[in-house]
Amino acid sequence: MLATCVDYVIQKKDVEDAIRWGLKALALLAFIYSIFMIAVHQYWIAFLGDVSPFTLGSVAVIYLLTEWSLTRANMGWLDATVLSILFANVFIQSYELIYHFSFPIYLNYFRAPFVDEDGIRYLMVGGLALSPAVIIRSHLSFKRLSFILLAFFVLIWAVWILYGFPQYFADGYFYPTILRTNDSFTLSLTLNFGSKVVLAAFFVSLLDLRKLIWHAH
Repeated sequence: MLATCVDYVIQKKDVEDAIRWGLKALALLAFIYSIFMIAVHQYWIAFLGDVSPFTLGSVAVIYLLTEWSLTRANMGWLDATVLSILFANVFIQSYELIYHFSFPIYLNYFRAPFVDEDGIRYLMVGGLALSPAVIIRSHLSFKRLSFILLAFFVLIWAVWILYGFPQYFADGYFYPTILRTNDSFTLSLTLNFGSKVVLAAFFVSLLDLRKLIWHAH
């Protein structure tokens, strides 16, 4: 009976380790693949619904570092794994919310009620997706670096709007053009992908990276 219990525990741990390391390997491969796609100037991944490699790479990095941080903080492997996935999704949903309410097509600007019923529904659904950040709030901290990265993200977004918020998938401008450019396509790609990377760095900065360094040694 004791031997059976021991075998069960060993088998269970083997399965847990296989899942944990399998997900880590998948995230690492996703990051490497995203770097490759960027290097060959392929900015959309067709089999993932045309997601950008910048988004894929950012999600992979956030997942890996969050899982490492939560595990080193003695959180159970399953909780750490699930919350790391959800925290990476918080990054995606945060960007989508900001973008949604910045793009005039989605919002009736400068006229009451400003946010209509569709906007309220989108805000509620998207807001719920941010809740995992509340669950792991004790493992997050807003540092000076976090403030700098957040301010940089806001600056990039402001510059994008001052250029008229050009889009790589559409012609024309969507705000009054205070700043001018002769290549709105390249500019929109740079500001879009650049802002994603900066926002991802902001999320990483919220983790206690000192624990990662100490345990690595």
